[in-house]
Amino acid sequence: MAGMSGHERAPDPSPALPPAASVRPEEADSGQWPASAPRTALATRVLAITFVRQVIVIAAPIITYALFLVLAIAPVAALLAALWASGSALVSLARLVMLIQAGQALSSPATPALLGALDTAARAGFLAIDYLALIFALITLMAGLFGRGWGRLFVLPGAVFSVTALALMVIGALVAAPLANELSMPAAWLVPLMLYALIDAALVSAVFVDLRQTRSPSATGRHRAARQRRAAPQPPRESGPAPAREDGSPRETAQERS
Repeated sequence: MAGMSGHERAPDPSPALPPAASVRPEEADSGQWPASAPRTALATRVLAITFVRQVIVIAAPIITYALFLVLAIAPVAALLAALWASGSALVSLARLVMLIQAGQALSSPATPALLGALDTAARAGFLAIDYLALIFALITLMAGLFGRGWGRLFVLPGAVFSVTALALMVIGALVAAPLANELSMPAAWLVPLMLYALIDAALVSAVFVDLRQTRSPSATGRHRAARQRRAAPQPPRESGPAPAREDGSPRETAQERS
């Protein structure tokens, strides 16, 4: 015992490790968590927000292009139908003229087929051209409704052209209704297709209306000058000492005044 008491115990070279972080029972019962839990939740929220933003950035152009394609279906179809109808009518009319010049218009078996092709082309072309005219008339009307200054003058001709084009389109739809039987299209589809065409024409005209052309020259010049002033590079500010006043005392700078 005496020998053991004479020798002192060497200190432990290994440092004491801090106790591991744990949730105490009273904190768990009270709903409190360690300091690292809010940081983890914040990091998870930031990652989720970043992921949602990236998805929106990627999906927004795709959705925009898809909407433009859906809106372009009816005008493109009308344009193609008008071009086809014009070409078919010209070919049929030219062949009929040739038969008339040859004196075989009444006796040729091709005459009824040519007349039928000319009738179909006229019906389809009338409806397609009326639809395109309605789009341009609505563009003029919306340019007057949403324009400024002298652009309001487009309201009257736009309204007249829109009403006329709409009436002609309704007449064209009634004239082209017999073509649905040739295409084996149910008659119940005609009214929904007509409503879709009208709504699509209004949306397309709203997309393609150019309100910049309806502004007055002075307003356009002011907007252009403001854009040029914002885009012009700002001159660098001098960082030297402020010039002295007449009495010899230095002037206060902008930072001192603020």
